[in-house]
Amino acid sequence: MISMKKNCLIWLALLAFGGKAAADEHEMFWFKNEMQCGVAKVVVRSLCEQSDPTRGVVPFNSLCSEQELRITQPGSKPVKLDLLARETDMENFKIVSSLRCGEAENKPYLYMMIDNGGNCDKCEIDAVIDLQGRWKRYDKRWLTKAAAERKAISKKEAEWFRQEPFYLQNITRE
Repeated sequence: MISMKKNCLIWLALLAFGGKAAADEHEMFWFKNEMQCGVAKVVVRSLCEQSDPTRGVVPFNSLCSEQELRITQPGSKPVKLDLLARETDMENFKIVSSLRCGEAENKPYLYMMIDNGGNCDKCEIDAVIDLQGRWKRYDKRWLTKAAAERKAISKKEAEWFRQEPFYLQNITRE
């Protein structure tokens, strides 16, 4: 499944950039993005093609085929999560582009923007997970059964969205 995503992204990149090189000439690298969310250290690792950093005002690599989340907290077992496991729309393939820390009912959450860089109805969604790596909501679909938790998260999401995001630029190689 991952190799299929990788191949689709490489071919899309080839089409977008005029087919400059053959698919086997595209090298992929692991990039690391780190942030603090309270006492938790949050790391997102992304396997991406190195883009030309001079193309934009803010350099970033968005041609990524894998993303994993790692959360470490004092006194807790480390969490490792495949962030693209729920991505099934290969036509509008999206990656996590930014994170925000939020709290609802004294419980910490990560609010994620997931997009493909485009401007369309299916180009951008958001999701919420807790710091134990449990998905609470993906796009409009609630994954938690607890009605009180859904209500608490819904009440706080607009506030989380107004916070400054931590952008996953994918420019620091591992």
